[in-house]
Amino acid sequence: MDKKRNHIIDAYRGFTMVSMILYHSCYDYFIVFGRNYDFLRSKSAFLWQQSICISFILVSGLVWPLGKKHVLKRGLVLLLLGSAITFVTSVFMPNEAIYYGILTFMGIATLLMLPYDMVQRRSLPGTKVQQENLSGSAAQYRNIPITEVQSTGIPNMAFQNTDNKKTDGRTEDTHTPDNPKFGKNISVPTESLIRPFKSKDKIFIIVYLILFVLTKHVPNGYIGTRYHALMFLPEAIYRFPVLTPLGLPTASFTSGDYFPVIPWIFLYMTGYHLSGFLLSNPVIKKAGSKKIPVLSWFGTKSLLVYIIHQPVCYGIIWLFCHR
Repeated sequence: MDKKRNHIIDAYRGFTMVSMILYHSCYDYFIVFGRNYDFLRSKSAFLWQQSICISFILVSGLVWPLGKKHVLKRGLVLLLLGSAITFVTSVFMPNEAIYYGILTFMGIATLLMLPYDMVQRRSLPGTKVQQENLSGSAAQYRNIPITEVQSTGIPNMAFQNTDNKKTDGRTEDTHTPDNPKFGKNISVPTESLIRPFKSKDKIFIIVYLILFVLTKHVPNGYIGTRYHALMFLPEAIYRFPVLTPLGLPTASFTSGDYFPVIPWIFLYMTGYHLSGFLLSNPVIKKAGSKKIPVLSWFGTKSLLVYIIHQPVCYGIIWLFCHR
């Protein structure tokens, strides 16, 4: 039994991966190969697509504190992969080219959460006490978040490596940071990577969810819900291409997959503030102690599956349509 991961979260992500593969297969069949262009206009297709996006991004924020690699490296890799997808789709599928897609957003969110996490940890009551309980020179880490954004548009949650360390006759899961500055013999308790859930986290969750809902249509020119605009934004702020990744696209901008910082960063941050509650919850920890066949595998290989699934789906649908 693998104690390094919460398999119920892996399984949920795996379920979302399977849902995404099915959705993109339908998209290729109905839209790319022109079988039924009304597919995207249906309410069921819209809700299906939104459930996938919301699940991936929410879980990505949820597992942000548990990544095992450096945040900077992870964020840059995601940005590089996003750029590669932009290049490939613009060359081979110009009508469906992807600019500022899900991986690009995840890379940006990964990097933005680093300073945000530092501020949150320093402002939490009790955090300093927890850090002072770290053994030996690990206390040097008290102001350095030993985390990594392990989130891809399809959150590729990777939990920290753990070793069994004997402490006062008990077995304690510890994480060994691979940081040459401090050396590999420094151990930090696994639980210290998870922010304690405080009452103000509830406020952040509510606020960020409201902001997500109200700014969902900022790229469309207004603040409000899908059916009710509270305020229209000035057209002048949509004239600068440099603001497109922020959520202010120009009138001529098109993309086969567009995930701007606004509104999606608010959903990502909602997941981040949920992490202290869900990842420390004993019921969820117990439920996640065993793998769920197939779904857990998809969850652990989500980044790889995301990268290869679209060309595979496209090829299968092409063969089906040209048989």
